[in-house]
Amino acid sequence: MKRQCVVIGGGIAGMSAALLLASQGMSVTLAEKAPRLAPLVRGFTRCGVHFDTGFHNTGYLEPGEILDRAFALMGVSGVESFVLGRDGDQRVAVTGGPDAGYPLPSGFTLVRETLGECFSKEREGLAKYLEAVRAAQESSPYLFAGGTLAAEPYPNATLAQVLDELFYDVRLKSVLASQILYHGVRPDEASFVFHARVGAAPLRSLRAVAGGGEALVSAFERALAKAGVEIVTGRAVEAVTVSAPGGEVSGVRLEGGEPLAARRVVATVHPALLARWVPDGVFRPVYVKRLTQRPESPRAAMVFGLLPPGTVVLPGQSQFFLNGHDPGRWLGETPENGPGGPDDLDALSVMIGPSKGADGRIGFELAACESGSSSKEEMRERLTRHFTRVMPGLASQAVFLDAAVSSTFARFANSPYGSFYGPRHVAGCHGLQSRTKLAGLHLAGQAVVAPGIAGAVISACVCADALLGSAAIRKGLASC
Repeated sequence: MKRQCVVIGGGIAGMSAALLLASQGMSVTLAEKAPRLAPLVRGFTRCGVHFDTGFHNTGYLEPGEILDRAFALMGVSGVESFVLGRDGDQRVAVTGGPDAGYPLPSGFTLVRETLGECFSKEREGLAKYLEAVRAAQESSPYLFAGGTLAAEPYPNATLAQVLDELFYDVRLKSVLASQILYHGVRPDEASFVFHARVGAAPLRSLRAVAGGGEALVSAFERALAKAGVEIVTGRAVEAVTVSAPGGEVSGVRLEGGEPLAARRVVATVHPALLARWVPDGVFRPVYVKRLTQRPESPRAAMVFGLLPPGTVVLPGQSQFFLNGHDPGRWLGETPENGPGGPDDLDALSVMIGPSKGADGRIGFELAACESGSSSKEEMRERLTRHFTRVMPGLASQAVFLDAAVSSTFARFANSPYGSFYGPRHVAGCHGLQSRTKLAGLHLAGQAVVAPGIAGAVISACVCADALLGSAAIRKGLASC
């Protein structure tokens, strides 16, 4: 069958787009620069222990929620998900709060009851906030396809405005605002509706996948093989080809000059890369600027380590440590001046692996936003020093294996900046649409809709419907 579409980028968005288009009868080729699909989500294994680098858990995977229905529509089967359980609840340690931090469970009722016990004077505001989050999520036709859609609450407000309207206690504001670390936009810049759908998704539901990112990617690979999608790996795309000046897409050209002809191309890569691949003059300068100069989310820094057999930890638990109540500092946007000195961190995430290695050791990951021009060694030192201060018992038993900074992620994920989430979704900023001015060229991925597994999958759904010129995917989701 003649190839009808080339999808550029083999991450979750690219694999989802390829599967959705194939499900509608299209002949699709999926092109990925790395030797294997989804290298960031897949993670890596060291010393017999698997580490997840781009996926740990996700919202919207409960039975009947968007990921469950989308996986069914795409033919992605065998994904075993589970709730981490109350003992594995995320905790947020914030300046002025208890040493153990505040528990932040999953499920609106549990969140309201748990935080209501911690902040008894804020119960009314909590009820209003969580109801607004629920309504914002259910106002999305893709998150809740086929359901009864609610009107968007606080449609023109930022997250900061809503928090200030509903709450008095700065500690509670910081606990709820800590979820911006799932999308990398300050509360005064993030629209409340966007944050509710992305950052606050774990307040509704939160699940992990048995086997982590590696198992999730394997399930996608099986579905791609069954759908007959052609996969090209280890070959970078170097250009999007056009039939004639002012014409339409004719395919892509791989490094080395090999053409892949197609009348449709879906790009799921960072928009700045796309701007380099399209011939000069195809896009207007203002659109090229939107592709290349959108504000970027924080650059990533991580440290990976091992805990010995018998260490008393809760598998799958994560904890945020926040110094102060300035979200800009948590995201590395302002000069560091934490309690340990000018090189300290204002936010650190500690994630315990969900399973143990064969020898009983368990992995852990530290994550923070890189700022300035720190070297890999400097960032590793800062993260491990901060970990030692906030969790001295665990740190004393830890063996630190390796570190990754923005340059590492730029190479690993083919991202020009090595950020956590690509371009930021800032309130009032005109975002990218799936359909471009070049006939036959469409966009998907976290820059189009939202970051995270759900954001990537929904972006592929939106893109497929735009490319097909119908609501076939939305209708399919509603029937699953």
